[in-house]
Amino acid sequence: EEIHTLLSDENIAEWAKEYRLRERLRFGPEVAASVDKSAELAALFKAYAGAVDRELGPAVLTKWIEDLINAPPPTEAQPPPTAPPPGPPVKAGAFSARLNEMSQLHKHKLDFKAESAGPSHNLTWTMHVFIDGAQEASGHGSSKAAAKEDAARMVCWKRNWKI
Repeated sequence: EEIHTLLSDENIAEWAKEYRLRERLRFGPEVAASVDKSAELAALFKAYAGAVDRELGPAVLTKWIEDLINAPPPTEAQPPPTAPPPGPPVKAGAFSARLNEMSQLHKHKLDFKAESAGPSHNLTWTMHVFIDGAQEASGHGSSKAAAKEDAARMVCWKRNWKI
């Protein structure tokens, strides 16, 4: 009963209001009126939470929701981080090496898919990392190697595979 009450649309809509989710999202004026309803706010919050879980992992999602639930009323909960915090400089290729090492250790199948965009003299590369067939992260860079290293950095951060 307590969990059912905690996860009610009304409660989740309150979390969305505390996080000011409505103000943080962009949508057309024709949608604005429906976003004031508890059920719609709860649906938006659940979709946003799903995206946080997919991109940053369950540990980050759990911490963010705990902060929302436990935050005192006047204090706004901090948004989940969108990228790994900056750290000390590491050797070039260190994250790719760590990703390969940990994938072998845990017997994961590791795949990469590269995409490029922009004019041929100034391409921007995107590298997608797949672990056991599921997309884990994406990275961007001015070369394939830089994009791969950025993607590997994101995976290492999400999975807490420290260098």
